[in-house]
Amino acid sequence: MRAFFFLLILTPIYSNAFSLDASSFVNIDQLVPEASRNTFIKTIGLGTAHRSYEPATALMGGVGLEFGVELTIAQIPQSFRDVLSQAGSNSSNLRILPIPRGIVHKRLLEKFDVGGSFVGYQGLVVIGADFKYTFHQPEEGPTFAFRGNYTYSKLGIYKGHTIEPQIVVSRRLNFADPFISVGYAYSIGTLSLDIPTGVPGISVSQDLTGKGGAFKSQLGVVLHFWPTGIRLTLHGEYVTFGTNSLGIKFGFEF
Repeated sequence: MRAFFFLLILTPIYSNAFSLDASSFVNIDQLVPEASRNTFIKTIGLGTAHRSYEPATALMGGVGLEFGVELTIAQIPQSFRDVLSQAGSNSSNLRILPIPRGIVHKRLLEKFDVGGSFVGYQGLVVIGADFKYTFHQPEEGPTFAFRGNYTYSKLGIYKGHTIEPQIVVSRRLNFADPFISVGYAYSIGTLSLDIPTGVPGISVSQDLTGKGGAFKSQLGVVLHFWPTGIRLTLHGEYVTFGTNSLGIKFGFEF
């Protein structure tokens, strides 16, 4: 547990080295080609995407409310580092993107949950939301749910939106809720670029769009520490594009 909060403290220090401001690019015109733009937008969109860290089963507390903090560490794929290198960015040698967030979930009805997350620091703003409908919950055996995630992200020259439908399967035990999910995440975004014209001191501002998606699979477990209401979630995610991630959430359930 101490290691978790230690990582939360170190995250802003590390993220300060990951700059995507326009001033950090020596050859920003290298981001104009469509392939480069799509790689950029997919990486940031999928890497910063909201993750609910919840199983298919509903929240168990009497109020049905959970709040906490989570830390996701996403891998930066080689294709994105190549784009940064070509554009002359000093962030091209970084390999991970840590994203801490505050997170909250609420049970609305027996089979419906909604949730949200937020982080804002050092030029990074990520706002996320999710809803979940549990469509199969037998007395014994696995529980199935549909979940939809939405994320708005802004980091440096990038801003965009990511949506992700998922199917979630979990099995409630006395002390834990292990779960798996599969889904498809799709990002669409804009890069705000000041393109040099060749005339010293004169550039042309352009907002160029890009898009792309990838299949995702997730494996996690929620550990319950009764009767304190403490929940500890461990989470791993595989993404076909390469923005794989590991995460941990520390929360309280009421």
